[in-house]
Amino acid sequence: MKTVTARQMHEIESAEFDLHHFSDDVFISAAARQLKERINELPQGKVLFLCGNNRNGDCGLLAASLLLRDSDRKIKAAVSENDSVYHEHAAGQNLEILRVQRLIRQAVSDADIIVDCIYGYDLDEEVSYPYSYWIEWVNAARAYVVSLDVPSGLNSDNGSVMGSCVKADETLAIQLPKIGCYLYPGSSLCGDLKIEDIGISSEAISETETDCNITTYEEMKAALPSRFKHSHKGTYGKVLLIAGSSGKSGACLLSARALMKSGAGLLTVMSERDVTDVVKNNLFEAMTLTVNEGNIESSLNGINFKDYTLIVMGPGLGRSLQTEIVLKKVLGSDLPVVIDADGLYYLKNNLEMVRNRKALTVITPHIVEYQRIFEYRENAVIDDLRRISLEYPNLITVLKSEHTIIAHDGKICINVTGNNALAKGGSGDVLCGVIGGLFAQRNDVSAVEAAVYVHSLAADRWCDVHSSYSLLASDLIEMIDSVLFEMTRGKK
Repeated sequence: MKTVTARQMHEIESAEFDLHHFSDDVFISAAARQLKERINELPQGKVLFLCGNNRNGDCGLLAASLLLRDSDRKIKAAVSENDSVYHEHAAGQNLEILRVQRLIRQAVSDADIIVDCIYGYDLDEEVSYPYSYWIEWVNAARAYVVSLDVPSGLNSDNGSVMGSCVKADETLAIQLPKIGCYLYPGSSLCGDLKIEDIGISSEAISETETDCNITTYEEMKAALPSRFKHSHKGTYGKVLLIAGSSGKSGACLLSARALMKSGAGLLTVMSERDVTDVVKNNLFEAMTLTVNEGNIESSLNGINFKDYTLIVMGPGLGRSLQTEIVLKKVLGSDLPVVIDADGLYYLKNNLEMVRNRKALTVITPHIVEYQRIFEYRENAVIDDLRRISLEYPNLITVLKSEHTIIAHDGKICINVTGNNALAKGGSGDVLCGVIGGLFAQRNDVSAVEAAVYVHSLAADRWCDVHSSYSLLASDLIEMIDSVLFEMTRGKK
């Protein structure tokens, strides 16, 4: 599904106006009806609409009027100015409208539900008086907060806060979600993000070019690599996993198990003897290669890379010159590669090798690892990832964050599954394995996107029946089996 900037949303609306004579009044009416229906679904209580002097404010006033007409709720609306036909309409419906700041503050304090319609998606300047005070009062209130389209004060393009911002319990995105709702800190301010279709045509949406999408269940289900009746173990990839070191055998084993659980056909684990012994005793399906202790280069020189279709390296490998030797050898091969964890530590010194590779290179940094490789600008991360992906055309970057971002060839995909249960040692090793397992079966970016989605959805499914505190990386591997069964058998 497309996710858009403010400019792109303006273009989509303009296209709809031109194609189907979709006017501002029709837009406001459609959004107001959706908002009213959502508020009606919430528990009874005092409802306060905070309405700015803009289209979002008009939507709020109309929704409040409709709600007042169709329910017996106690409803008020606060406004700062009185120059809209919707003010007149609301007054005609006997809606109590507050304009005095002292009364507005008291109403915020008294409300059970606050509907934030102060600013829209096109805010391009710092929050100003009196709205800065309104936002402060809302964030100190006990009420359940619903924001229309984006939380007021949020930059919808990059997720930054424009001075101050409403912290919503839920956000109703109109027609299409805005990119800033998925980028920190915006992602922590939106609460539960719901997407409300107000009837803008697919024709108008398709007319506007966007290079940023969010994952959806059906799209990721279709992106999973196919399994064939007439096939054998070599059909699904021959993977060489170079991972693990003294004291870090667990990272290697977790990646290896996730690789095979995700469908890779053959796996060979290359590591030190301590690690390969652990693999032999715990993963009977994997083959092993034990490196010459202290001289991994001679071991690598003895490998015929033509025996493999994919190399995965990094989990638990350690940060030593031996790791850089492995990295250079891997980048110098003709095979697609996945580089994770310690394998990323020396990548900055070898970016020219990445640039010149013909095969795909997948890297999986978290924010700190990304900062070590590239410049990280929180308010420009999408632009930077887009630029980097064009500069390194065969690079797929999986930037792990609250919402993991996948960038390739100028296009951005934002993953929307997952939760804080994944904030635990080993979950990244499992992700590396799932990416390797699906990527081994089909070497393209959609397999990587599907892997990120499956890994995070497994954590969501765990939290359906367990505590988010308790998820172990080994549990995650078993949940991945359940998720793959669900997605491939059509059971939700």
